[in-house]
Amino acid sequence: MWRAGKLAWSQITASALLYGPPGTGKTLAAKALAGTAGIPLITTSYAECQRHGHQGDMLAALHNKVSEAIRLAPSVLFVDEIDSFSRRGGNDHNDRYLRGVVNGLLTELTRLAETPGVIVLAATNHPDDVDPAVIRSGRLDAKIAMKLPDLRGISTQLEDGLTKLQPPATICERERSMLSRRLLGSSGADIAALLRAAASAARETGRPVTIGQLHAAADKLAPRLDPGLDHRMAVHEAGHVLAGYLLRRPMPISVRLTSQGGAVISPRQQFHTIDTASAELTFLLSGRMAEILVFGDVSSGAGEGPQSDLAQATRLAMQLERQWHLSDDGLAWFDVDASALLLADPRLQGRVESRLRAAETEAMHLLSQNFKYIHRLARVLLRERELDANWIRRILAGIDHEEQPEVGAEIIPFPLLPKED
Repeated sequence: MWRAGKLAWSQITASALLYGPPGTGKTLAAKALAGTAGIPLITTSYAECQRHGHQGDMLAALHNKVSEAIRLAPSVLFVDEIDSFSRRGGNDHNDRYLRGVVNGLLTELTRLAETPGVIVLAATNHPDDVDPAVIRSGRLDAKIAMKLPDLRGISTQLEDGLTKLQPPATICERERSMLSRRLLGSSGADIAALLRAAASAARETGRPVTIGQLHAAADKLAPRLDPGLDHRMAVHEAGHVLAGYLLRRPMPISVRLTSQGGAVISPRQQFHTIDTASAELTFLLSGRMAEILVFGDVSSGAGEGPQSDLAQATRLAMQLERQWHLSDDGLAWFDVDASALLLADPRLQGRVESRLRAAETEAMHLLSQNFKYIHRLARVLLRERELDANWIRRILAGIDHEEQPEVGAEIIPFPLLPKED
């Protein structure tokens, strides 16, 4: 309609940020858009621009790519790894360098926004690392999450990929479903690589790909977990789901087990009161408490890395003490990212520890009162590998939790396990 003069370019959403884990098709989406529209695709990235030299040469390279997209309009300009442009801040040499680079990028994005006919797509694996000014509306209007495929998506990709092999391979639905469960947590790119590896093995036999060759390829992509660890992960995630249900949180979008770990994916709480923050702490520590109830001990899973349960709970307790001031404890705001605050202030460390211990006690109480449901959830999760909200409701049907407060939630991962080379 724009080409025909029936719609003004200003009325079209012509820019977007594509974000998500590696291998989820961000680059492929840009190629597909340009190919479907029959218009040129111009690509660039921080690394591509930086190889031209110092800041001035780098910004000139970016300017030239933008000029090319404008000259060839209608066109698609794709800026990959836009988080590498980083955030502006600080005052040392590196910070000043990055500030100049980001400002140059902002100038080019503004220039593109004022030019009809150029669709701008930017991609990142780490949206939180991108300068807010870069991704604000008017520069990158739409924010599109590129997610890892669910079980149905994996099965569909396998089925489609197998039919395109030469010779085509036919794997029954039951076998494909079992393989899909094993591959949960893999990206579309991972699955495409698995199909290529299996096809390479099949060519040596002169026959179509077999389910055995697919599983052999999967052994490298998604190694089988030790059954004991798999069970512990299922119990851990079941504890989070059950506590969230008892705390009247919104139902999870899904809970899943993968070869890399487990996760509960739920809507994120936007703001807190003292009650909802306390409930959040209880939820974060419930996976750990489920392990203690079932196995009598706890694994390192709750404390592996900055996104672990204990790390998130500690940050939340610190926010309660040093930022939000939801009780009568002063008004001064402090940055909570640095652990130096805890190390330097024993009283603060004691208050944070008290909040965590209180949440741990509450999690133990909730889960011990509904212990059988931990086993029910874990058993089904071990079999299915992914449960949606309807599955969870059916498993937990009969629990009375009407008196509990309603709060939100977020992604609570069991730590990722290292992949084998």
